[in-house]
Parts: sequence; structure tokens; C-alpha cells
Amino acid sequence: MDALTRSLPHYDRAVNSGIFIAPRVGKVAVSLAEHEEAFMSNVVNRLGFVKASNRAYVTGLNNLRVRVFGTTVNAWEKAGQKLVEQDYKDLAQLINWATGRGTYPEFIAPIMNRLGSLPNTLLFAPKLILSRLELPLAILPSITKSKLVRTEAWKTLLSFIGIGSSILTAAKLSGVADIELDPRSADFGKLR
Repeated sequence: MDALTRSLPHYDRAVNSGIFIAPRVGKVAVSLAEHEEAFMSNVVNRLGFVKASNRAYVTGLNNLRVRVFGTTVNAWEKAGQKLVEQDYKDLAQLINWATGRGTYPEFIAPIMNRLGSLPNTLLFAPKLILSRLELPLAILPSITKSKLVRTEAWKTLLSFIGIGSSILTAAKLSGVADIELDPRSADFGKLR
């Protein structure tokens, strides 16, 4: 599967644009900071079933990132869009954020990168947390320069809200669950 992912037509463009490709699980020469944040230990990978599960997760996520990149670029090209390098870079960043790979702010990135896996020791998956904060900001022109990518971010955001609202409404109307509708409540939007 890893070889298949690396042979996809847009793989090189995706990687050069900044798509995060996690190293294969169990690769010795890779520092922990370069792994997917969910798997920050080399010790548990010595257990066969854990290593296989981790490898499947990492390989599937790498494949997903490259395929989404390729599908989006193909759709833009088919629509006759003239793509520039900024479009590819912003798309890669959007996909990274959507798949839980946030980016440290520029003023702190050098420090965090030098610390390696220490931030993960202090706080579980800091890049995942950052991605949850950065993804909704992708609709802003100050964050995402590419108009095409901002449009994709809007589509993603509106789809998420629409599908989530539909599920909650269906659950409430069917009587399966009660939904808290008061936005001031800590339980707002939760099924009970």
C-alpha cells in the first residue's frame, strides 16, 4: 500500500507542496518527532499486533492525504483553473490540518522542532490540537492566500455543519435522543 501511495500521479507534487507523509512504522532512523502523534513510542511497536495496527493507520492516512490532494487538483484542472504554487501549498496545508497535522506558529516553530518529542510528553498531540484550531481559520484570506483553497475550506466547513445539524435534527425528531439547543449550555449540541 505504501508503494502504491508513492506511485500515485500527484504524490511528488503533494510532498513538494507540504503534505505530511509519516514514515513507516518501525523505521529505525526516524526520530519520534517525525511520527504520527498518536504513535509516539517505539517500545510498543515491538508487539506484532500493535506494529501492524500502527502501520495500517499510518499507511492509510498517508494514502488519504495524497489521494485527496490529487482528486482536488484534478477537479480544479478539469474545471479549467490556472493553478499556481500557492494553490498547491495552501491545499497541502488544508489537508494536513483536516487530518490532524497542525503547524506551530512561526515564532515558536524553531523552538518546538528543536525539542523533538518533548511537547508530546507534556501535552498529548499538540499538533492535533493546533489543527483543530487552524482548520476553521482556513476560510480567512489572511491565513489562506489561495482563493481556490478558501472555497474548499468553506465547502468543508458548511458540509460539516450541515451534516452534523441533520444528524442532530433527525435524532431529536425521531425521539431517539434529546439535544441541548441552548448555546450557553456546556451540553450544547450533544445527544442525550
